[in-house]
This record gives sequence, C-alpha cells and structure tokens, in this order.
Amino acid sequence: MLRRAALLLLTIASPVLAAPQGQLAYVREFKPYLEPRVGARARVLPHQGEVYRLDMSPTTGDVALLEARGGRNSPELPPMRGLLLSPPDRQPRPLPAAWTAVRAEWLSWSEDGRTLRAWDENGRALVWTRPGARTTPWPEASSSRDGRVVARATENGVVYMVSGTPERAIFTTGRPGALMDALRAQRRWPEVASFLQGYDPAQTRDRQNWRFSAPAVSPDGQAVYFAANLGQGDQDLHNNFTFFVFRFALRSGGLLALGRFGGQYGETPVLRVSPDGRRLLFVQEEYESAPQQPVTVKALDLVTQTARDLTATDGGRGDLNRLDGFCWLADSRHVAYSVASYRTEDAFDEGFELLPQAYTLHVKDVVTGTSVYRVPGATQPGCGPR
Repeated sequence: MLRRAALLLLTIASPVLAAPQGQLAYVREFKPYLEPRVGARARVLPHQGEVYRLDMSPTTGDVALLEARGGRNSPELPPMRGLLLSPPDRQPRPLPAAWTAVRAEWLSWSEDGRTLRAWDENGRALVWTRPGARTTPWPEASSSRDGRVVARATENGVVYMVSGTPERAIFTTGRPGALMDALRAQRRWPEVASFLQGYDPAQTRDRQNWRFSAPAVSPDGQAVYFAANLGQGDQDLHNNFTFFVFRFALRSGGLLALGRFGGQYGETPVLRVSPDGRRLLFVQEEYESAPQQPVTVKALDLVTQTARDLTATDGGRGDLNRLDGFCWLADSRHVAYSVASYRTEDAFDEGFELLPQAYTLHVKDVVTGTSVYRVPGATQPGCGPR
C-alpha cells in the first residue's frame, strides 16, 4: 500500500511525469513476483525451488523461470529447471527435458514474445518456441514484433532475413565501405569528425580489431539498429572501443549513422528498441579492472538523436555500479532495470561480492530521467504487455 501511494503521490506532484504502464515481474529473495501494473500489489508466483533467472514475454505475458532443482541456495549457480507460467492461472508447467538441469547465465524472450532463449554453462544454446510459432536457430537473434524480420550478428558482420527468405548482409568486416560512407556523411558532428581524422584503414583490414553489437530490429520490422567500432582496434588493451550506432532501412537498403549521438566509448553495447519504435536503449560497460566495470544505461530519442543517461540519477552510495537485467515497459516511456552501486575501495577487498539485496530495481522515466518507482532487493526485471 505504501509503495502504491508513493507512486501515486509522485505522479500527482509532477504533471511532467506519466504513470508507467505495463506488467512488471522480478526476482526478490529468490522468489518470483508479478505486478499486474507498476506499483500494484506484487503477487508471488508459484514455484518450488529458489529462482535464479526470470523473464516475461512482452506480448503474451508468459513468465519463464529457472529455479534450483534442489530448492536451496548455492554459492555457485546450481542445476536449474525451466518452468513456464502462462496467464490467467499461471500454474507452472515444465519446459522440455533440455531445460531440466541447466546452469544458464541469462534467460530471454524474443521480441515477438514467442521464443525463449538461454545459454547453458557449456555454451550450448537452449531454444523453446510456442507450438505453431515461427522459430530461428539463433538464440541472440532479434526480430520484429510479428517475427517476420529477423537479424543477427555473424563472425563477419550483421545479416537479416524477411519471412524466411535467404539471409542478406547489411555489412561485413571485409567490405566496410557502406559503414564508412554513412559515417562520413555525418562528419559535421565533432565526435564523428575527430574519429575520422584518426581513422587508420590498416587497422580496419585486420578482422581482430572489429567489434559490433548484436542487432536490434524495430517492432514494425522497418529498421535494424547496431553499433560498430569500424575496426579501429583496442584503444587501451582493456577491450574498450569507440562505437557508433547505425540504422539500416529495410525498404530502401540505406544506412544512416546516428552521428549526433556520437561515439560511445566502452565494451560492446547492447541495444533494445522501444515498443513504439521511437527510442533506443543503449547499455554499455567500460572495463577499468576486473572489479571495476561501470555500466551506463542511455535512452536515445531516434528522431532528435539526443540521449539521456538514466544511470546518472540512480543515487547509489558508491562510484561504481553493476547491472542485473533491464527491459522497456509497454508504454515506451519507462525502462526498468536493476542496479547495485559500490565503492572503488570495496571492490578490491578480498571476498568482495554483491548480494541480491544490494540491488535496487528502478523504473525510470526516459524523458526526465526520474526514478518513478523502486523495489529494493529486486533483480531480473521482465516487462510484459499492458
């Protein structure tokens, strides 16, 4: 009741803020919770063992869980089994046999909400698709909301396909001319001009210097977004690079560099398009040392190419942070993510560990950067339909 009242008070107090819309699921104290709308009374979902992984389908509202088979906490990831909880009754039913003894680092629904994906500890892909739905063999592929357009990263570039037709290349590391042309067209922006001035074609010819993100397909299937470093090598020997974001238009086949957004320095980012296709979430770590890898979560307006650093308003107690899951809410105005902050000096203490209770789930307004809702101790946020 207090959390609901706090959310209502914040919404009333500032007419600029809009109340977040959409379902929200998360893990807290190794239990799965579901809020039918953000700020509503949270319901503990049926489960038997301690829950380590959770995600929610953005279209169907199905919640997938990976829970410990033995039901007890472990200092390492225990063998887990997969469960599916579908509305309205949400009675758990087991996923196929391949999901009965897994140690998965992540669990994720596809953008069309029909395919569940994970990697086990041996690097084996786990893919489950709702009966009758279209599927792809690539766990990290991105799709349009109807599943018709699919894009993925290969060893040498980014490819896409439409309605099951043969894959086509958006770019390859061996033929980067289209990327360079798109970036040169944006040289009026200072960061682009500076990058081009120091550009070394010899580095680009070495495949080992290339880094590019997994692509993100817009919900309507008209655009594919990805980030690339254009083969300019490891600048500080810590796997940090300068990345630029590109937009590929399927209808025209044209490439656009989001030059005003500029170069983003750090490790290979993760991109997510908002449900309405108007914004892009840009999540990136920067490697400083093994215990120091600060994360930024930026919301980019795709029309103005201006971005807001959401993590800048977290208000944590330390100068470093760590992320444990993020997603767009159904209203495309809010993002949910779980973050823990800590101090640099603590990171070098022997036995340093961030426990789940150190995390806070924030729901942020991407227009104002304001945290409109918080759930202490919650991780693994999953965002569902309205």
